[in-house]
Amino acid sequence: MKYIIYYILEYLMIDDSFNFLINFSIPSLEIFKLDKIKLPIFMLAGEKLKIFNTDIMKSIINFNAIHWLKFIYLFDSYNIDQITCYKLGYDEVIYKAINNNNNEILFYLLNRNVDRDVLYYWNIYEDAIKMNNVDLLEYLYNTFPQKFKLKKNLFYWATLKNANLNILNCLLNKDCKLDSPTYYHHCLINNNIQNLKFLKENNCPLPNNIIVNNIDNINIECIDYLISIGIKVKKN
Repeated sequence: MKYIIYYILEYLMIDDSFNFLINFSIPSLEIFKLDKIKLPIFMLAGEKLKIFNTDIMKSIINFNAIHWLKFIYLFDSYNIDQITCYKLGYDEVIYKAINNNNNEILFYLLNRNVDRDVLYYWNIYEDAIKMNNVDLLEYLYNTFPQKFKLKKNLFYWATLKNANLNILNCLLNKDCKLDSPTYYHHCLINNNIQNLKFLKENNCPLPNNIIVNNIDNINIECIDYLISIGIKVKKN
């Protein structure tokens, strides 16, 4: 019956039939077959779903198919020891979920096979900042507060990667230190006047001057603001 579902969707003129088919599919070990469309690999894997496979997991993440993710976790191969888990590339799966900004899947994965000690060494904190994922930062802080506090220079990464004000406020509320004049330089080269103002309003130490290589690429509004608070902008 499932072989003709796609044609029924076309006949009913359902928008985005492909994603509709995936979202409302019933996970199983039976292989799905359609003549007119290429299905994702997790719908074609059949019995292979029982074996830990990062490509299948990443495909599930691509399509936000959490019902399929929960299905494969019914099999023992996905509930393995932590060392084996990371040798199989489980960290790549986590990064895929972070980059997709899919928190439902991400938190499901993090609450499963993750070795909590490994989280200190990952770039997961920096990736959360890069993706402006406040919910992930809150999760990391609430779940691993001591490791969060051990992560130094999160403001360095946030200003360098042009994080938004939600991220900066989150870090500030978690007692991360605004302790380097370098942050002003990052915000200037990103032409982010809102972040410059955030630094000043929250008493980040001021530099005497900022030297930039390509001053012509700097927004004059940012330069004027820095001059107004006593910081000189110089061309290298």
